[in-house]
Amino acid sequence: MNFEICIVECQQDAIEKRTACFNKLYSDYGTDTNMNGLYDIITTKIGINVFDSGDYNVSGSLYDPSGKEIINATNHAHLHFGAKSVLLEFYGSKSIGTHSLKNLSLYDSYGNLIDHIDDAYFTKSTYDLIEYGPLTRAKLTGNFSDYGIDEDRDGLYDYLNVNAEVDVNMPGEYSLMGYLNDLKNQRLVWAIDHRNLSTGNHTMNLGFNGKILRKSKANGPYNLLNATLFSGSSYTGIYICDYLQEAYTTCSYNFSDFEI
Repeated sequence: MNFEICIVECQQDAIEKRTACFNKLYSDYGTDTNMNGLYDIITTKIGINVFDSGDYNVSGSLYDPSGKEIINATNHAHLHFGAKSVLLEFYGSKSIGTHSLKNLSLYDSYGNLIDHIDDAYFTKSTYDLIEYGPLTRAKLTGNFSDYGIDEDRDGLYDYLNVNAEVDVNMPGEYSLMGYLNDLKNQRLVWAIDHRNLSTGNHTMNLGFNGKILRKSKANGPYNLLNATLFSGSSYTGIYICDYLQEAYTTCSYNFSDFEI
């Protein structure tokens, strides 16, 4: 599919004031990070037509040749106007053959879903040489906590902060991303934290926007899903270190506890 056709298909989205949409251009490749002749990562390249420059988040699930879901991946990127692409990196496939990319979702900087494709893509490569296991630069220990932050001291929380403990084996830049869902499994808001961390245990913080939680009118507890720990940066390369699909459940909150 060429870019002109993609633009035509997305014109209706532009009319509806969407800021971006998938253009159905895909590719994939395997990466052998430790040079042992086996792929550690299956990477899919996702095409996006961007109408308004800004921060976007892409998520999707990789399925093995039998149709079983293997793992979900997410990536955050700042995209400028035009035809752009975002990479999704998947670890953990022990299955050989053609894989499929499903449940592809695109979110804006406020966590709003602006495009979704149920069945997006079949990989071109068959991936006959797969090695299981993510890199061990760092991992999530599974220790989480949460509390509200009232920055302006008006009695309402500006942010719901979720702390996540990270065990770092290799010092460097790390990012943590996650989503909050309500008890009906509706996605409410996402957050990201980026830090330079030394070796050892550290705490990373996901500050979820209180105004969005207020607007949702959904009471807690909230579920922290798709907690993904990345290493590196856009300059050095970004790698997924750890992933928890169902990471944590917060304490109980009323939506009225948050900033108007």
